[in-house]
Amino acid sequence: TEAALKAAVSHPGVSAVIAKSPCILIGKKFKPALHVDEDACVGCKLCLKLGCPAISFDAARKKSRIDPVFCTGCEVCASLCPKKAMKR
Repeated sequence: TEAALKAAVSHPGVSAVIAKSPCILIGKKFKPALHVDEDACVGCKLCLKLGCPAISFDAARKKSRIDPVFCTGCEVCASLCPKKAMKR
């Protein structure tokens, strides 16, 4: 689940997540990943409430971050962001 993915991503070195069912990311066609415009992001963390495994918060920069490996390009975060900081 989300906690397992976050633990695997934050683990230094190689890690793997073994799921009980097929990964929903495999076999789907996705739009290009989004990225965070750091000049527009105010660090409100509203996007984190989505629970998207692609979105994390960089505490040092005080900005949200999108991992392009996990982003499906659905644009839900972009529609939610009050500052329109999520861009293609």
